[in-house]
This record gives sequence, structure tokens and C-alpha cells, in this order.
Amino acid sequence: MHEPVQRIPVEVDLGDTIAGLGPTVLRGRVVLAEDPATVHTLAVCHAGGRCSVGYHDLEVVGPDGAPVPGYSLAARLTAAGMAVLLLDHPGVGASDPLPDIFAATPTRVAAAHHAALEAVRARLADGSLTPGVPPLVPERTLGIGHSMGGMLIDVQQARHRSFDAVVGLGHSGSGLPAHLHVDELALAGQPLRLTEERIAAAARARFGPDAPPLPRPADGSTIEYFTEAVPAHVRTAFRGQATNLLFSSGLTSMIPASTHEEKAAIDVPVLVALGDRDLVRDLPAAAAHYSAADNITLLRLRATAHCHNQEASRTFLWERIVRWFDDVTG
Repeated sequence: MHEPVQRIPVEVDLGDTIAGLGPTVLRGRVVLAEDPATVHTLAVCHAGGRCSVGYHDLEVVGPDGAPVPGYSLAARLTAAGMAVLLLDHPGVGASDPLPDIFAATPTRVAAAHHAALEAVRARLADGSLTPGVPPLVPERTLGIGHSMGGMLIDVQQARHRSFDAVVGLGHSGSGLPAHLHVDELALAGQPLRLTEERIAAAARARFGPDAPPLPRPADGSTIEYFTEAVPAHVRTAFRGQATNLLFSSGLTSMIPASTHEEKAAIDVPVLVALGDRDLVRDLPAAAAHYSAADNITLLRLRATAHCHNQEASRTFLWERIVRWFDDVTG
């Protein structure tokens, strides 16, 4: 049994067009229904820290060695008439290494993703994506990001207006202050345009070869990626898609209020979903940052830790995303 989709490899060579990033090649895939004739939306899904394109398109094998469908958000979106673009972030996963991975700050990564989106949109429109797929001109664009990917979606939307609506999963902007060093906490609450290079320097200090041990959370908190209900074979599939961390962007997502200015600039519909055992859990506080959004929808996912796409609540979440997007853009 398999999910009825086609996965088309994609490579976008941006050259040296993203200032400060260096030569950049992004790789990933476009996920389409086997018959894509009814595509009306291009969805872009950004993965979180240490995750690759496989997070939103997880291929799971059961204990008996047979494929286990139902763990791919991308496949669900294709069934709703969407083409889904999944690209590994610059410098990680299947994308080319960068001259300096710490240069991959949120504004540079967002610029790279926006340029890649435009390139793929052009290939869809002129039919050059791959042989056998006719020209497709989606009328709408949806941005979905998990964890650090949610932060990157916000920065991309604020700076490039890439999307007609955005979805943030497991990201609130509150950061993880209990897991930060004192000098990292000193960067909290300041606009990204003023702190981005300082955050990159802090990331180099935290994750570089001479970095000191990471701090123990002062409040004794621990990070829950999965609830006990997530099967072992699903956890195995999750580990299989893992990649290296996008250090500077990852640290930005951990610093409280680091992208509040960007969130406040978003004026399209926003959906925010947090698990009741997520890294952060205050939905009203998360919504308050999107002060210009013309529609804000909040979802609390019960019995759900940080990695929503692997939890039992995923089907409820995915259905709500599809219905919500149709409602706010239809």
C-alpha cells in the first residue's frame, strides 16, 4: 500500500545571489497527486531544527517491513488539490554545504527560500518541472512551518510576502529562555534587524568546536518531542529523516521575542497550533504577536508533544489546516 502521490526531485541553484550567504543550492522535492490537473494551491512546508524535507513527508515502515501510510502532511495536502514544495534549508540536509553555516541567519534563509519558491513556481507554470507534468499555475500559496520552520515562514512572509496565509506549528515566538546562556538571553526582545549578526556570533559560540556545555534548564524543564503513544517504528522513521542543525536560525527561534517585529507585519490569515505538551503552550500569547493579521485561528492539540506530524492528533490537525485555508482564502 502506498500514498497516491508523485515525488519529483527539485534542485534550485541560486548562485551567489543571497547577500552574505555565499553560493547556495537548495534541494528537495515537489509532491503532487498522481493526476495534478486540479491543483489550485502551492503549499510550502519548512521543517524545524535538525529536520529535513522528510519531516513533512515522512515515509514510515512498519515492524513487518511494509509501508505505513498516513504520516505525510504533504500527501494529505495533495489530496486537497495542492502541490507541495519541500526544500532543505541552505547548508543542511540534501542542500549544498555553505562556506559558513553560521551565516545562514533567518533573513538570509528566508530570502533563499523565497527565491527558490519563485523559481519552482516558474517551472510549474511553463511545464519544465519534470516530463509528464503539464503546466500548473496555482492561484494561491500557503506557507506552513514547524518549530524553527515556523519562525522562518514568519520572516519570509514579513519580508517577501510569499504566501496568502501562513501556519505555524509548535512555534510561538516565546522561545526557550530556560535553555539559554545569559549572553543569549540578553538578545531577547530586540528587533531581528538589530540583533541578527549578534545572534549568529552567539550561535558560533554555542555550537562551535570550543563551545562550553549547554546550560541545564534553570526550571528543570525537559523537551518532549513525542508522547508515549507514538509507535517505535514512527520514531525510527523520524530519526531517519534527521539532519544537521541550522545553527543561527535555530538559536534565533530559541530567543524570546526575536521575530516579534516580523510577526507584527504579517497581515494575511494566520493559524497557530500548539500541543498540550509542546515546547511552549500559551496559545493566546502566541496569537497576540500577529497584531496585523486579518484572521487568527488557534488550535490546541490534545495529547500532543512537539512533533505534531507523528502524533495521533495529526489527522485532526491536517484536516483543520485544509478546511481553514479554504475558508480564509476561498
